[in-house]
Amino acid sequence: MLISTARAPEQTSGANPACTGPGTPPDSSATTGIVLQKHVRSLGRFSPSFFQTVDERDSVFSATAKSRAVRGVHGEVLARVSPRFYRRLCVEGSGRLLDGRVVTFSRRHGGEPRFRVTSSQYGLTCRATPLIPYRSVAVDRRQVRLGSVLYIPAVEGLVLPDGSVHDGVFFADDVGGAVRGRKMDFFVGLSSHTENPFTTSQRILHARPVEVFLIPPELAERYSRLHRVLADRESASAPD
Repeated sequence: MLISTARAPEQTSGANPACTGPGTPPDSSATTGIVLQKHVRSLGRFSPSFFQTVDERDSVFSATAKSRAVRGVHGEVLARVSPRFYRRLCVEGSGRLLDGRVVTFSRRHGGEPRFRVTSSQYGLTCRATPLIPYRSVAVDRRQVRLGSVLYIPAVEGLVLPDGSVHDGVFFADDVGGAVRGRKMDFFVGLSSHTENPFTTSQRILHARPVEVFLIPPELAERYSRLHRVLADRESASAPD
């Protein structure tokens, strides 16, 4: 993310090995939740917020003239967009343009944000890994080490929009200018997606603290492998 607070590929419960049971490692048949609950370490409570990949096809961006240039890393104009879309893009860090291309923040040049086109469906994290809805979170690296695999019991068992069941596992893959201290920003997909399953289910509500646990390395590697599978699948389903 660029300035903001928080950012899984489309999947089915049959295709996602993490959905074999809430809290169950991908290659384990252990009783629901037992393995993680026995081994995780509490990091304390964090105040949640949410971020998205801003979608230019949203009607809210269609009424104004396309007077702002989205520039690439060398200063080239990638697209011209409305000022409102540009502001949201600079906050969220990634956006999908009208022509289907996805741009993601790269760096600043003379104070101006520069972007690059990516094949990732939702954009990239600061670690250059694909953003995965309902899995990727942005953290303050002074509180949570980037690359950490996290477990949030409040989400365990939540049915996601694609019908799969969340196992409570998240990946600390991003940072944000507004993510400071004991805050955590959850990526929830495109801005054109009107439903946020975390809030509609009341499992995670804005600014209402939730307890977060750190999955130890011996278990985290299993979920990291799963993350790579999900990321590869997400990139393969990117729009043309």
